[in-house]
Amino acid sequence: MAWLSIASTPLHHAACATIGFSPPRRLYIRRAPSRTVTTKQHHHHQQQQQQKSKQSVVRKQLARQLEPAERKPSMSGSGAGVWVFRNGVMQLEQPPASRGKALVYTPANEVVRSVEALERRLASLGWERYYENRTIVQLHKRDGGADLITIPRDFASLRSTHMYDVVVKNRDHFKVVDA
Repeated sequence: MAWLSIASTPLHHAACATIGFSPPRRLYIRRAPSRTVTTKQHHHHQQQQQQKSKQSVVRKQLARQLEPAERKPSMSGSGAGVWVFRNGVMQLEQPPASRGKALVYTPANEVVRSVEALERRLASLGWERYYENRTIVQLHKRDGGADLITIPRDFASLRSTHMYDVVVKNRDHFKVVDA
């Protein structure tokens, strides 16, 4: 609804004088919209509304992609990694091993920098390959013990849990230090 303003006219003044009160300067009358909407105009309006809603959805999706990922600490037993939520998908991101810890071979005071070097050191201590596939290598003691050491084939995937596994099973020969 809109308000229509009508300026007072001489005829209006005469009518007000007959009744006995002074006329207002302006008279406001409420009027209904007189516009009739055609089917074509209605269809065009609906298209505009749909396009606006699509643009809004696209803007929200772009904003979500540009926002930094929501990060929550991992609830896994090792505590290593961060759960990342992106576009409705949840993934566990683990920090690289080089960030926090390093495995040191104590007799030579040498930092182990590859899986081959680690295998060489463990072979000198009586460990040999027991099982391997594309992603992991398992080693066991030649003397028939029940201990197994599992290490990833890719050294960048070596985590502190793998390092501590080596240290626990070879206490006098390895240690884990902060990098």
